[in-house]
Amino acid sequence: MASSEAKVRLDLNNPVFQDNLLTLQKPERHAALDTLNKNRGQIPIKGQIGL
Repeated sequence: MASSEAKVRLDLNNPVFQDNLLTLQKPERHAALDTLNKNRGQIPIKGQIGL
């Protein structure tokens, strides 16, 4: 796999992630959620990658 194709696993249930997301100012939080939403179709679900 080329470095440009590296995959990142993101645990949206992680308390540290949630704390960081929820403490962002409203515009930053919306920008982060917009980015996550754009990637939604590209992120494999746990069951789809056999974990």
